[in-house]
Amino acid sequence: ERDGHTVETRTSGTQLTDTLCRWADCILLDVMMPGEDGFAVCRRIRSLTDVPILFLSARTDEAAVLEGLGQERLVLTHRH
Repeated sequence: ERDGHTVETRTSGTQLTDTLCRWADCILLDVMMPGEDGFAVCRRIRSLTDVPILFLSARTDEAAVLEGLGQERLVLTHRH
């Protein structure tokens, strides 16, 4: 917002509307959201638009990373 961007936040995937998905220039998506997980939300977003999606996750298990790679072209992770 500081640089003139409009920021909308949602606490779960169920709060994400079709209109909001189409409006966004970029979506920052947590993999481990309550209810519908970030992978399922990503699939819903992809059915509406090709907006860039950045995944955030504390998960480091290989299955989650590979699922993220299947959803998007690039997944960045940091392992301790």
